[in-house]
This record gives sequence, C-alpha cells and structure tokens, in this order.
Amino acid sequence: MKSQMRIGIISISLILLFVACGKKQEAEKPETSTELPTLTEEVIDQFIRDYPAFKRLSMEMKQKFGDLSDDSPVTAARSTQAAEELEKRLTELNIDSDRFFGVFQKIIIAAMYINAVEQAKLSDPKEIEARIIQYKNLIENPDLSDEEKAELQTQLDQLENYKAQSEQRRNKIEELKTSLENPELTEEEKTRTQELIDQLELIYNPQVELPEGISEEEVSVVRSKFPELMAIMQPEEPQQATETPSETTAVQ
Repeated sequence: MKSQMRIGIISISLILLFVACGKKQEAEKPETSTELPTLTEEVIDQFIRDYPAFKRLSMEMKQKFGDLSDDSPVTAARSTQAAEELEKRLTELNIDSDRFFGVFQKIIIAAMYINAVEQAKLSDPKEIEARIIQYKNLIENPDLSDEEKAELQTQLDQLENYKAQSEQRRNKIEELKTSLENPELTEEEKTRTQELIDQLELIYNPQVELPEGISEEEVSVVRSKFPELMAIMQPEEPQQATETPSETTAVQ
C-alpha cells in the first residue's frame, strides 16, 4: 500500500511539473495556499471528473507547442500562449480553470505532506519493530511458496539492517548530547556540537509539520481519495506500434 501511495505521489508530481511549465505567470507574487479552495470530498470528486478533459487538452497543448521546460524568452512566450489556450478550452467545457488549478495545487501540497509523514514513520523505532514483527509472522504462513518466503526474508533482513543502523545513529546523537555536559568544552565547541546534533536530529528524527493553509481534515480527504487520484493520474503506457492494413498489404 505504501509503495502504491508513493507511486501515486510521484505521478501527481510529474504531472504538476507539466502544469507549472504551461501555466501562465500572471504575477510575480505566487498564489498562497490560504487563497485556495477548501478540499472536501465533493471538491475532489469534481476534480476527478474534470481531470480527464484537462489531461486530454494538456496533451494537445504539448503536441502543439512542444517542450516548455526551458527558461528561454521564446519558450516563455509559448508557455503563456499554451496556458491561455488551455484555460480557454477548459472554460468552453465549463471548467473553472482557476479553481481547478487551485484544487490541483492543494492536492499536491497534501500529497507531499502525506509522503513526508510516511518517510518519518520509517525513522520511528516502534514503527520499524512493528514491521519486523509483521514480516516474521508473514514468513511463518504455511500457504506461502518458497519464493515468496525468500522475498519476504530479504525484505526482513533489510529492515533489521536498517534498525541496527538507526540505533547506531540514535546512540551517536545521545553521545553528542552527553558530551555537551563536559565542563572542559569551550563555548565554540559546544555551539558546533549542538549544530551537529540539530543536523542529525533533522535527518534521522524528522518532525513533519502540517503545511500552512491546509488542514488535517483536507489531508484526510486526499488520503481517502488516493486510489481514485492515482487511477486518473497514472502516466499512460506508450503504445506499441502496429501495422496498418496498407502496410501489411505493401509487404505482401
């Protein structure tokens, strides 16, 4: 489930990159999240209904205007033109482009927060131990094949190795904290040690804060809608080239 969620987040992020390239830059001041629509189940359901049309039109704009990823003046002009045409086409379909992109932006904010929370859990000793116990119980399942058990064992070994490394890192942090009590340390040494502790804490004991302008209720709605969001946002598989009847006839 976590891997699927991660794939969904990546998919959403990739699509947002294209939107950001094509969205016209109307003002220097970026739109803040406090100005964006509140995410409710109904709002996201409407976004899901509108998204296929947006995706189709975005692909048309991409084919018409080409790559919009560089910062050259020519590309900037094409980006503005593409964004204006995209918004016009959306309006013709009775889709409020400002609201659509606002909802899109908040979904991205929520998705990134969810991903950060999941990553932080991987550093939680209790979470690691719970997953180790879960894998051990799964391996004992008599219905699993040897291949499945071997795969689970590999994942279990990786978890236990990660647990050992995490314990070493936490011990290092505790050692540094204890060293601060050494009366022989100079103020400069104490400052450097505290800075190192802060850096290690940030890396190995991350504290994830809720982004400004979005609520836990909105994050919860996005989390509950993740399967549907992933379903519409997955990149399309490249189509295999097939022979046309005329090509087949020509070969014969």
